[in-house]
Formats: sequence, structure tokens, C-alpha cells
Amino acid sequence: KEFMMHPDSQTILRYLENHRGTMRFTDDSSPEDIQLAFHMSKGAFKRALGTLYKSGLVELGEEGTTLKKKME
Repeated sequence: KEFMMHPDSQTILRYLENHRGTMRFTDDSSPEDIQLAFHMSKGAFKRALGTLYKSGLVELGEEGTTLKKKME
């Protein structure tokens, strides 16, 4: 699980960067939507999103997720 967290976080960051820093996906999104968009399980998505949030890279809202700053 921990080995996959970094690549999964990178996948979410790339998605955000390619979509003007916002996405409609949150930890409440359906497993099917997450699988279609990110090719990962909902559990992996939530772990990766949590890592990005704790790192201060994303802001979580009810309507979606927003990129706060780009990773150097």
C-alpha cells in the first residue's frame, strides 16, 4: 500500500495540472468514477488524496479538489 502511494499521488497531481488545477473528484466520489478517471481503487485514491492534502498541495471541498501549489 505505502509503495503505491507516491505514484498514485503523482497521478492525481498530473490530472490536476492538466485540468487547470481543479477536479470534481473528492473522497466521496464513486469507486466507478475514480476507477475510470485514475485507474485505481477508491481506497488508493483516498490514500493518495490524503497524502497530497497533508503535504499542503491540495484543498479539499464539497464540490471538488483544487491544486494549491505545484510540486517543485
